[in-house]
Amino acid sequence: MKTLIVSVGALALVPAAAFAASAFDGTWKVDQSRIQLPKTPEIHILKDGEYTCGSCTPPYTIKADGTDQPVAGAVGIDTIAVQAVDANTIAIVEKAHGKVLLTARATAAADGVTATTVETIYEGSTPVVETISWSRVGTLPPGAHAASGTWRATSLALSDNATLVTYAVTDSEFTESGNGESYDAKFDGKHYPIVGSPIGEKVRVKRLGPAQVELQYSVKGKLISISRLRVSSDGQTIHGTSTNVRNHTSVHYTLDKVS
Repeated sequence: MKTLIVSVGALALVPAAAFAASAFDGTWKVDQSRIQLPKTPEIHILKDGEYTCGSCTPPYTIKADGTDQPVAGAVGIDTIAVQAVDANTIAIVEKAHGKVLLTARATAAADGVTATTVETIYEGSTPVVETISWSRVGTLPPGAHAASGTWRATSLALSDNATLVTYAVTDSEFTESGNGESYDAKFDGKHYPIVGSPIGEKVRVKRLGPAQVELQYSVKGKLISISRLRVSSDGQTIHGTSTNVRNHTSVHYTLDKVS
């Protein structure tokens, strides 16, 4: 699931390698009620036939006519198409090598201060659906589309296929699988391919402690995010943090053990 320190005294009698080999093993489910989203707002402006993402890395401005537009410096995608569906809704399509990776609809509510984005992400064996709620920061720019402005994410809901993940750990490697994507990465500092990734993503794993790991994700040699996972002392919860290294925002989440 790309992309979510116990007491020294409690571990004193447990061999580190043995604990690491068992702490993560099993299937885990995201507790959606405990997802903590970044407080940093996002900036999206559709005005005068152009769409600007001021908070993207790098920021970009493209024609908003529904055609595929190249975005220089983007990682993992080649083109983005944006168009106004109606007075309140914007449609977005992201592609790589001509293949659709993401479709999204951002809709401003009638109150003008809240909005909802429904994203479908085409990865793994079945598409993942994310529903994001937003709260406006500041005012609507004059002459801009109703969904334009500066927005802060207030909640995130995931489709069930994005909430389950299975981990297995040995003394030498870390394995993850879920929704048709998987990898088996050794603790040797090398990058390993994620099977099923539509953008050729790779991962490097690092052991931080007996029940804690760091996962570094990259595309074409460029680091895009870092996740840290820590198993609770009772072995029933994983506390995770996923950081986008390009814009320095983080999502905090928890996973509960299923089996």
